[in-house]
Amino acid sequence: MNIVVVTPPPVEPVTIEEAFVHLRLDDPTEANPDTAAVQAQIVSAREQCEQITRRAFVQQTLRLTRGPDRRNGERRGWDWFIGGGCVAWGDIELLRPPFIEMVSLKYFDDANTQQTVDPDDYFVTSDLVPKLRFVGGFSTPSIYLRDDAVQIEYTAGYAPVPADPDAEPPTAIDYRANVPSSIKQAILLAVQLQYDELTPEKRKALENARDSLLSSYRVHTF
Repeated sequence: MNIVVVTPPPVEPVTIEEAFVHLRLDDPTEANPDTAAVQAQIVSAREQCEQITRRAFVQQTLRLTRGPDRRNGERRGWDWFIGGGCVAWGDIELLRPPFIEMVSLKYFDDANTQQTVDPDDYFVTSDLVPKLRFVGGFSTPSIYLRDDAVQIEYTAGYAPVPADPDAEPPTAIDYRANVPSSIKQAILLAVQLQYDELTPEKRKALENARDSLLSSYRVHTF
């Protein structure tokens, strides 16, 4: 199994202005030599906190791929894939919640030609880590022997607040609005861990504080 980011978040969960306030810095403009460094540290901190929690924070598109295997030199087909050979109980976990929506489910058939599964043939559960399941009577095609034979694309992250063109003044999409405050604070601490020169004791204290803020958001799965 492999999972990659196809479309990265359009914004980071915390702004450069928030990071500057947290670090007690002034003037978060492009002319400030600290701005580019802190912006890069925000990205690194967010990625680190996502890895710790196994979550996606701001909306992003992910691609999860799985492949078949051989048994006695023969190709294992789709029925093996969804029947427990790759994933227990035939469910496919859509990692890095919160799940927003499916984009597509594709596979490479016996001729190594990519096909798309009709959305009517599957559904997604509402579990903390949602599961992709197939409807009864779904005809299971064969899968070509390649590591990325099955490709699932979906969007994940805390759902943004839609734009409101009728508001005064009109509002844009707010991708950060539903990211929990504890996660944002943990990201700021992770930025501080990169930016400040810290004693071992202070570093350990900040790491413990970051991990404590993230503890209730950890996803316990593969």
